[in-house]
Amino acid sequence: MASRVSYTAHELRLINLFEDITSTHVIDCILEDDTIIFIIEPPSSTFSNILSNTKILSNMLRKEIIVVVYSEDPISFTKNYFGSASVRAVKYRTTPLGEKQLIMYVEPQHRGKVIGRGGRNAERFRKLVKRYFEISKVYIR
Repeated sequence: MASRVSYTAHELRLINLFEDITSTHVIDCILEDDTIIFIIEPPSSTFSNILSNTKILSNMLRKEIIVVVYSEDPISFTKNYFGSASVRAVKYRTTPLGEKQLIMYVEPQHRGKVIGRGGRNAERFRKLVKRYFEISKVYIR
């Protein structure tokens, strides 16, 4: 993780609630208007159990909840965020000027899901990879 983050009391309550319901360890919590993103450690139980408990929490809070399994590798992190079915291939490179870039090759039928309405999903992802890996450019092809 690139930088230290401080949490509000509300965010800490959400983290504790999520950990209690799913029995996983939360690495990070990002609040947006109608969405909560939880970055979690690789779970010891099946991911489907975590997702079913997440739906309960989502209904309680009346917010969309996105759960991403953290990986120190930006390619694995990308596949964890979007799902390996959506992303055909991912390349990570550093330019001669030192700029870190991520290039995602997406199946045509999944482009809308990856980009999201108004580019919302792509923008969330860009913020996350910048936060964790200091990647300045993300290309979706």
